[in-house]
Amino acid sequence: MSAIFVDRRMLIAEMLALVGAAAVPSSAVAAIAAGPVHAGARAAYLDPANMALLREMAEAMIPTTDTPGANDVGVPEFIDGLMIDWAGEGARAQLRWVISDYRTLVSSGNQTSAARLAAMVELDRRSFAAPPEDAGADAYRWLKRLVFLAYRTSEAAFRNYVPNPGSYRGNLSRAEYDALVATLSVGPA
Repeated sequence: MSAIFVDRRMLIAEMLALVGAAAVPSSAVAAIAAGPVHAGARAAYLDPANMALLREMAEAMIPTTDTPGANDVGVPEFIDGLMIDWAGEGARAQLRWVISDYRTLVSSGNQTSAARLAAMVELDRRSFAAPPEDAGADAYRWLKRLVFLAYRTSEAAFRNYVPNPGSYRGNLSRAEYDALVATLSVGPA
């Protein structure tokens, strides 16, 4: 079985498909890949209360450890921007649904960070135990996939990202590609 190489632009294209962007030209994918996202930037789509909940959820999904977490690399801000620039109404509705579901879980209980994390664990458990046709569970699974794709496309997580590997050459061997990555990568491998 041969390994399939997935690059950052392929992940971004998958993410755009996930939010319902139709017929995305490769130039748009390149623009998104080049556009920096700043953690803590002011939200454009979500109001501050919903953005805070999205940040809590993203932090629970990919917490900061010895590597940057989802919030450190601006995943919530990136998702917020996708909702304005690329998402269809279905994706926006899913985001609103899952944030509302999480809000319901955390508003009925203790407000400690441990209780909020427990609410995320419960939401995760419940969503992945639900049948595929459960719309609320599907919305959560959709958001989780979107968070992980957004994280994986960040330069902090995609350590071998090469912004411009040189001129196009369709027959580049894996060894030649690895040499380019070693010399042109943004971060350590």
